[in-house]
Amino acid sequence: MKILYTDEERAAYRAGGEWQARWICHPEAGAEESALYCLRLEFETEEQRTVRLNVSADQRYILFADGAREGEGPERGDSDNWFFETYGLTLSPGRHSLTALVWFIRYEDRPPVAQMFWRPGFLLECPELPELNTGSGPWRILKVPGFRIETPNRETYTGSRFTVRGAEVPADFMSGGGKAWREPAVLWTGSNKYLARSREFLTRWHLRPCMLPAPYEGEIRGIRAAACDHPLSDSTEEVQVTEPEPRALAEWQRFFDGGSVTVPPGTRT
Repeated sequence: MKILYTDEERAAYRAGGEWQARWICHPEAGAEESALYCLRLEFETEEQRTVRLNVSADQRYILFADGAREGEGPERGDSDNWFFETYGLTLSPGRHSLTALVWFIRYEDRPPVAQMFWRPGFLLECPELPELNTGSGPWRILKVPGFRIETPNRETYTGSRFTVRGAEVPADFMSGGGKAWREPAVLWTGSNKYLARSREFLTRWHLRPCMLPAPYEGEIRGIRAAACDHPLSDSTEEVQVTEPEPRALAEWQRFFDGGSVTVPPGTRT
């Protein structure tokens, strides 16, 4: 569950300084390459614990705990206001896992216009269980194969899109499958924006607590299929406006109502 800081907690954070965790990344990661990364940590607790996780990334992350989605981020800011999210977890005795999907889209591949960035990185701090911290905990990282960035004709506000080659993606990579897992490279210590300013830290990620509540995540009902087409290319300028086929609309409507739809192999929809 995402936690928003109180005014008192924000003041205490401002008075603090260095984090207990350090930024990490894939050993071969760089700002010149767009890529999707999976980071994973397995650990064990002997008793029930309630902990907080402070999390950020460059550019974006989705966090999972024991396979359940906890949240995403970070909120978009600039290098002097790089946000992190805080999540509360209750851990039962036994084995657990933390998994993060982190993606980075290089400038040439047109990330969303509001997306500031520096270089790929991921940061997680757990004050109650320091052994979970990035930079010291036994995290592993995988550059996920089969993902490619494609730039549409009009990407200015939406950014590029991922194309997935399913045959290349390890089916169980989210649970540790795949053969290319690596030990991450350790970068700079996390630091809040005030300490970074005073000491002229090399890192450009000047961290501060997030400000927005968690976005809504849930089932949305009442969706109506209004159009369906099979374009010959990804260029929307070449798509001709036509009347939708009633049969195709009915099939997609069943999908939106909770059923299924079959898309023939090699078909663009």
